[in-house]
Amino acid sequence: MTFSRFQFDNFFGACGPTAKYLVGRIQDLGGHVELLAEEKGLYGANGAAKLTQLVQATYPNPVLINVVNDAIHEFVLERATDGTAALFQGYLGAYDAFWWAEFDRSHVSLSGNELSTLRDLRTTYGGGRAVPLPTLLANLGTFMQVDQLRNAGIAWRALPFLPRERFNDDGLPSFDVKVWQITQPQAVLSALRARQIIDQQFASWLCLAVLKEAENAAPQ
Repeated sequence: MTFSRFQFDNFFGACGPTAKYLVGRIQDLGGHVELLAEEKGLYGANGAAKLTQLVQATYPNPVLINVVNDAIHEFVLERATDGTAALFQGYLGAYDAFWWAEFDRSHVSLSGNELSTLRDLRTTYGGGRAVPLPTLLANLGTFMQVDQLRNAGIAWRALPFLPRERFNDDGLPSFDVKVWQITQPQAVLSALRARQIIDQQFASWLCLAVLKEAENAAPQ
């Protein structure tokens, strides 16, 4: 697998392409990704409750939970069968998915207090760590219950995405959600172990393994 510089920067330096790449590559590597649930326009207290239900439901296999607001951001939660979850994302103009995952080959354009704040958030929510789901869901719920995006700045900055963002938008702080079930997760790890992308001891997140593969194929 090889990338052009444009492909690499596009796939991993922005939120939407990063999320789509992770889901698609896991499928390509034999993960057998199937759409399990889909909800659109989740907003307000009822929407927040539905999002929490989708994230905390019992699933027989690992799932990728793709959360999207087309106007602002998109991210992926990979949730294991034991209920733990990790957050994967890039953010256009701020950082790529490798920086969020704490890989060596990464890019971040923030500096000063913004970078310090985001590093603190990454320590809790990034690096392939299990995130504090109750806190994340509570903060997402607070954001979703604001009347308009233009008034959601304080709630947004409590989330682990981009603390500086302010919105001049009358749209709703709503989310579309897709839950993708991975029915053959071991196939992904086996394929990457066979090519020595990850070692035999690797038993962490599939998204992290796929990002390791991509980092290995990064253009010089």
